[in-house]
Amino acid sequence: MGFIVAMHLLLFGLGFIPRVAESPPVQRAIWGAAAVTALWTLLLWLKKRPLSADVLIRRAHWVQILMHSTIFIYWGFYYDEVRRIAPLILAQIPLAYLVSLLTAWTLGRRWHLGFGPIPIIGSTNLFLWFKDPWFHWQLVMVALAFMGKDLVRWRRNGGKRHIFNPSGLALSVVSLVVILGGDSSITWGNEIATRLQLAPHMFEVIFAVGVTVQLLFGVAWTTLAAAGSVWLIGLAYTWLTGDWFFTDTTIPIAVFLGMNLLITDPVTSPDNASGKALFGALYGVMVFPLYIVLPLIGQPAFYDKLLQVPLCNLMAPPLERWGARIEAWWASIRPGQARLTPRGARWAAVMGWGALFLIIRPGLIAHPGAEPSAWRDRCAQGEAKACVELKHTLEKGCALGRAEVCHALATQLLAPEALLRNPARGHRLLTEACAAGYAPSCAALTPSKPQPPSVEAHAAHEAGCDAGDGAACLRLAGDHLRAASGRGTLMSMRAFERACELGEAAGCVNLGLMLLRGDGVPADPARAVTLHERACGLGLIPACARLGVLYKKGVGASPDLKRATAAFEQACAGGDQASCVWLEGR
Repeated sequence: MGFIVAMHLLLFGLGFIPRVAESPPVQRAIWGAAAVTALWTLLLWLKKRPLSADVLIRRAHWVQILMHSTIFIYWGFYYDEVRRIAPLILAQIPLAYLVSLLTAWTLGRRWHLGFGPIPIIGSTNLFLWFKDPWFHWQLVMVALAFMGKDLVRWRRNGGKRHIFNPSGLALSVVSLVVILGGDSSITWGNEIATRLQLAPHMFEVIFAVGVTVQLLFGVAWTTLAAAGSVWLIGLAYTWLTGDWFFTDTTIPIAVFLGMNLLITDPVTSPDNASGKALFGALYGVMVFPLYIVLPLIGQPAFYDKLLQVPLCNLMAPPLERWGARIEAWWASIRPGQARLTPRGARWAAVMGWGALFLIIRPGLIAHPGAEPSAWRDRCAQGEAKACVELKHTLEKGCALGRAEVCHALATQLLAPEALLRNPARGHRLLTEACAAGYAPSCAALTPSKPQPPSVEAHAAHEAGCDAGDGAACLRLAGDHLRAASGRGTLMSMRAFERACELGEAAGCVNLGLMLLRGDGVPADPARAVTLHERACGLGLIPACARLGVLYKKGVGASPDLKRATAAFEQACAGGDQASCVWLEGR
């Protein structure tokens, strides 16, 4: 009982460390978890259930701790959020020990004191973090991982094993909950998926860490087959379409991390080499449908390395059988051939993976699609997919700290004709790029002051608007915007509103944008949707395209795919290629 009391005191005490104490939702989550486990302990103690435990130190556990720590420490040198999240990762460890011990105690099983809970926490936190207001979901993942490990088991190869990779199960189940909830912004998942590359040579670091695990535990065939399947399917896609499946890399870095440090649990994968290869190939192949389907249902693609893990685990027994048949067939066509020893086979698999890594490495770290220039001309020629990919490369390149890419993104966000114009963010990006030493951004921040319209011109616009000239109302709104350096004001809102009433679709859309963003006026998403409906009805095709997005995301109301489809169909018929692409991909 002394160990249990110590873990409870440690868990409760972690609520007072500065990083936790400064965030009441995190503090409440940790103290709530301490209260639940304390009540659980009390119930078991009152029932006088016997508790048996021993000390068992396994090499697999401390090796994994070292490998996960290597990734976190190296990444933390280049990404501040890793350092900020580190205390919260450490806070999950005493909870992991408590849930693991209490589950075993409840089931009447012997509990082994060792390092086992720590690598599960490390693996889980390599792929998904929750932001502070929703940190309780991080602790739910801890509970799911350890309860699933002890509760969901089957008999394989003469012994009882847990079915699911513990961290994989927790990540998949909670990811599904978030997807059904429709708001992935409560996680850091998208940032993790892109900002792993803030650390230079991160692909090589992940490879080196993975090879260490593979040499010690014989899981190289899994990683080799997973990476090989993604690479080969990508090559086939390029050969068939002349384009790249993944915009800016051969294998997304978070998927690459999953191939090396998520699906390599030997307990929940096939035991034979061919089965492991089939297991890895299944994981890699399933990345593609997930990458396609997730954006179509309005979700980010970063779940593409998480959701398939439990299914792969369930397929482990048949994959093992199929692998055994493959090996038997191979032995039958090569009778008498000397077979490699287990150690030799392990080294052969690692060498094969190393050779494949050298082949695909250029496309991992210097993919041509990562440069905005690869898409800019195609977008200018009206190719909708290229415009989408251009935006993706600009966003990712800027997130990775490339000042020149942030400048290009800011230019797009500041363009008067931009459908997703965002002056506030554009100016912020210019400021950050200037601070990073990019001279064009500094120059863009100090432009010559725009000349206000002459008193006579302004008076003419005002008089024309009062007389019922919608175009004059638009010019009057422009006067007010220039006077406010591009920021929305009540005066510009009234001018746009009058223009809309007079049948000017641009007035409806601009007023709708102001209300969507709360730009100078209180935000009113429901009215913004109504204004886009009017602009679309007046024949403004970009308004129809954006209306489809608003319906699909449920802005101002519940999501409505039927109305979204109708809006996209209208936009597509009017020549909006992005809407046509969405309709084709349904």
